[in-house]
Parts: sequence; C-alpha cells; structure tokens
Amino acid sequence: MRAHPLYALLFSGALVVPGLVALQSGCAPEDCDRLCRDRRNSASSEVDASVDSEAPSAAPMCTVFGKPHIGLGGEDLAAKQDGPPNGDRARAKPYAALLTEYARVLGSEHRPSLVDKAGGTFGIAPDRWFLEPLMSAVFVDTAFKVAFEGCLSVTSDARYSAPPAVGTATVQCTEWARRFWSRDATPDEVAACVDVALDTTPETYGRPNVDETTREVTPPRRWAYACASVLTSAGFLTY
Repeated sequence: MRAHPLYALLFSGALVVPGLVALQSGCAPEDCDRLCRDRRNSASSEVDASVDSEAPSAAPMCTVFGKPHIGLGGEDLAAKQDGPPNGDRARAKPYAALLTEYARVLGSEHRPSLVDKAGGTFGIAPDRWFLEPLMSAVFVDTAFKVAFEGCLSVTSDARYSAPPAVGTATVQCTEWARRFWSRDATPDEVAACVDVALDTTPETYGRPNVDETTREVTPPRRWAYACASVLTSAGFLTY
C-alpha cells in the first residue's frame, strides 16, 4: 500500500499526548471531603461571577484516598494527589477496548480482522495487569492499516462507486467524524478529510526497480482512505 499523508492526518495535532503536569499536594484523608467541597463551591462561585467568560475553571479535581499503604521512603502509595481538570484526557484506548471499538463504529460486518493480530502494537497487557498504551509511529501506522481494512469493507457498497467530489466528501466526512468521534468535526477537520478523499495520487506496490507496480486509485479506495484518516485520528484512538 502506498505511503500516504492521510494517516498523518493528526487533526489539529490531536494525536500528540499531552505532557505530564505538575501535581498539587494532596490533603489529609480526614480533610479531603471538606477541601473538595470548598473547591467545588469556590469554582462554582467563580463561574457565576464570570458567566460571560469562556475560559475553563482552573479548580483542581478532588483528591481520592484509599486505605494507607506505606511503601519505601515512608510514602503513602494509596494516596492520589490532585491534578488539573481533564488532566487525564487524550489517553490511548487500551487494546481490550479497540477489539470492540472498530465493530461499534463501522458495524460488526465491517470489523477489520487485522485488529486481532495487533495486540503487541496496541499494548496488550498480560493477565491481571494493565499497561498504558504508548503512541508511536508504529502504533499510528498499524492503526491506519486496521482502519483501512474496515473502511474498505464499508466503501464496497454501491454508494461509494462514484469518485468523491467536494460536496459529497464534505457530507460523508462530517458523518464519519460524528460517528467515529462522538462529536462534530470542526470545519478545518472536515476540510482535511475532504482533501484526502480528493487526492488522486496513484498507489504503488512492490519493491523499487524489481516488481514495483503503480495503479490508479479506484473511487471505493479513495473513500476508504478518507474514512481511515478519520478513524486513525485521536478522536477515535483516545479518550
């Protein structure tokens, strides 16, 4: 399959996982409920005082404590410190979730079989363990191949037999984004998907100067490339 810019379509740079943020100090277990309540009330008052402001509240999330478990250095390993609101977003979905996610958004009849062989790339965890998946070039490349297989099954339908045009691609990209991301795409995101659909770069297979073959991209495959570009973005691969 040709190397194509569409799986580099990291809409708005969304596939870049945010860096770690400095955590604030936590509260003592007996004071946690009071502090959390005070912070919620304070955040609510700030919102009421600036109802016309679009800036999100900077109030931290509540601290959660478990039963104390003192580890090396006298540190309580059960305590969870405060972090910024939504500081745990844009995390890659675990492999266990991706096994069913493709079928959920594409339909069970279009579920890509390649996902069953991609556990090592998507961070499959050993029994009784959880591993945080790490984004990498290999992760994104594999995700695109998995998405393309499923999307190619979707675009085998007769409705995709005509080449994409600006109008039809805009409608379809908007629909895919809503279905795959559970939110509406921005105009720039839709435009990026449309650009992929309108790309007519020929596909090249094989090894250079040996058995290399170039062929024109058929309409269903052009639609599939656009579909896969949306399905390989952070809107689907992260939560």
